[in-house]
Amino acid sequence: MDEKTSREWLIDAIWYFRSSDEKTEAILLALESEWNKSKDEVINDFCKLLTVKAPIKIVLFEGRGDPEEYVEALSDLGGRWLQHTQGDLIYVINFKDGKHKTWFCEVKGAGLIKEFKFQAIDELTGHDQQE
Repeated sequence: MDEKTSREWLIDAIWYFRSSDEKTEAILLALESEWNKSKDEVINDFCKLLTVKAPIKIVLFEGRGDPEEYVEALSDLGGRWLQHTQGDLIYVINFKDGKHKTWFCEVKGAGLIKEFKFQAIDELTGHDQQE
């Protein structure tokens, strides 16, 4: 990749859209990954992700211990964030011991969303994520 197509930026990965006539542009998806296993580092990456105006946001992490504790900490932070955009879709995906689990939150309003909470995908679908 050359300088024009690959640059270091605030976020690990984005899907960037530019219309063929170059009249509109947007970030469609932003992704942060943290393999450090520190809860503080995962929270820091989530903070960075929240600053990006993208309708789809994804956090990937490995983590130590119970991934539910990480997700609860991210839900707490999401409930204190003042600048949510209605309709944003935020996914948290944990990889551990060769397995994965996914949580999801659809932002139901703009600004401060005190009831912000991630829900496990299997709770929404009734299907075990490891099948």
